[in-house]
Formats: sequence, structure tokens, C-alpha cells
Amino acid sequence: MATARRVIQIDVTTTPQARKAVTELNSRLRSIENNAERSARSLKKMGRNINLMSLAAKAYFAIDMTRRLTDSADAMILLSARVKLVADSTVGLNQAMEDLFDTADRTRASIEATGTLYARLGLATQELGVDHETLLKVVQTTANTLLLSGAGAQEAKASMIQLSQAFAKGKLDGDEFRTMTENNVFMFDLLARQLNVTRKELFEMSKAGELTTERILPALANAAEETQQKVDDMGYTFGQAGVLIRNSFLKVLNSLQKEIKIFTEFIISAIDWVGEFAEGIRNLARLTAAWRLVQISTMELLTTE
Repeated sequence: MATARRVIQIDVTTTPQARKAVTELNSRLRSIENNAERSARSLKKMGRNINLMSLAAKAYFAIDMTRRLTDSADAMILLSARVKLVADSTVGLNQAMEDLFDTADRTRASIEATGTLYARLGLATQELGVDHETLLKVVQTTANTLLLSGAGAQEAKASMIQLSQAFAKGKLDGDEFRTMTENNVFMFDLLARQLNVTRKELFEMSKAGELTTERILPALANAAEETQQKVDDMGYTFGQAGVLIRNSFLKVLNSLQKEIKIFTEFIISAIDWVGEFAEGIRNLARLTAAWRLVQISTMELLTTE
């Protein structure tokens, strides 16, 4: 049985308006496609720039961290050297540093300021034969009174320097006494109580040169626990918490001083070797140039003959 097949042909004719619409649609689609490609290229370029910025930021932070680390290590090396001048004749450097870290944490002061004051007071009072424990208590009282007086970092530094200068000359008067009354009011009142005098009488004693190191040292040492109790009753600030974190970090660095010293000596040796190598290269270049000059001169002489 034969099968009939029918073919249906559809002839679609378009109007000019329809052709124009199709052309405009194609044009818009191509424009959208081009914009998408440009956007993709821009995003790709932006991605590369972001990667470069990320690498630059990482490099910056790495360099900054290395600088901070080396600065901190140098600070601990210098501080240990100062403390050693005092501690060698008493409890030794290791015990002294351990006690100073403990004192710094209790008084919420930086180990640098605590250790520096200890070293200055120790050197200033060497002739009096002041023992290690007394020095620690004086440092503790001084740091506590500055904290209780609300002294800022610069004021505290100035007060510590002035106090160590007063101990060095043997009495608290003049500029040193005035700095104490301005920046460390709590110590001013404390000395008056410890010496059982009024503020006015304390002023007179200062003018008369009666506030000698022999009188001040015991007064400050005896007030260590009293001032510590007042500090312990205070809440911690964010700044003080940051100081304690830094102290903990520096304590780790202090325990690694032997390793740091070995590494530093290696770096110095490497730098010396590079310098010697560079000098050798320069000398070789000079010899080569001189030999070349001799060759040229010899050839010119032979040519002339």
C-alpha cells in the first residue's frame, strides 16, 4: 500500500518595519554582548589589581612586624645591659629581670620604664648599699603613685627621671621636688604621711635640703604594699591591658636573648663576608683593567716598531 507524503511549505514574508525591528534587536544584543565582554575584562583586571594590593599589604605588614620585632629585641638587650650593672652585685641578672617583670605587671607599667627606673636608682644609690628588695619596693611605690595620680606617659617619664636625679645628688629639692608636686601628687602626700609632717613642712624640708636619699628611700619602700592595694582595687583600662600584653611578649624575647645574640652575630658575620667579597670583586676588576691596559700598551708599542 503506497504511503502518501505531504510537504507543507510556509513562506513568511516580513514587512519593512519588522525587518527594522529585528535589525535593531540584533544591534542591541551585540551591544550587550560587547559590554559584557568589557565588564568581564575590567573585572579580571580589577582582580589582578586586588591581588597585587593584597601582596603589597602583606609585604608591608611583614616588614613592619619585622621592624617592631627587631626594635623590641634591641630594647630588651639594652635594658638587660643597664639592669646588669646593678644586679651583678646583688641577685644576678636573671633573678632581677624576673622580679622586674613581676613588678611591671603588678603596677601596670611597661617593663622598659620599670627596668630603667630600677637601673637608675640602683646606680644612684650604690654608695648607700641599697639591697635589691628595697630598690624593687621603691620602684613599685613610684610606679603605683604615678598611676594613682593619673600621670600621663610623658609626665610619668619626667617624674621617674627627676626622682632618679634626686637620688643621684642625694636629696629631693629644686626642680625634682617641683616635678613631683606637679606630676605625682600622691607621692607628695605619701611622703608627708610617712615622714609625719604636713605639706607645708615638707616644702620647708625640701628648701632646707632635708629630704635626703636616706630619708626618702625607706619612706617609699615602706609604702609599697599600701599603694599596691590601692592599685589592685582599680579596674583595668584597655591601655593597661595592652601594656601587660606587650610585657608578656617582651618577656618571651628576654628568654630568647641567647638565641637572638647568636642570630645577630650570624647576620653581622654574613654582612662582613659580603663586604669582603664585594671588596675582592672590586680588586679583581682593578687588576683586570690594569692587565688590559698593559696589553693595549704592549700592542701599540709593537705596532709602532
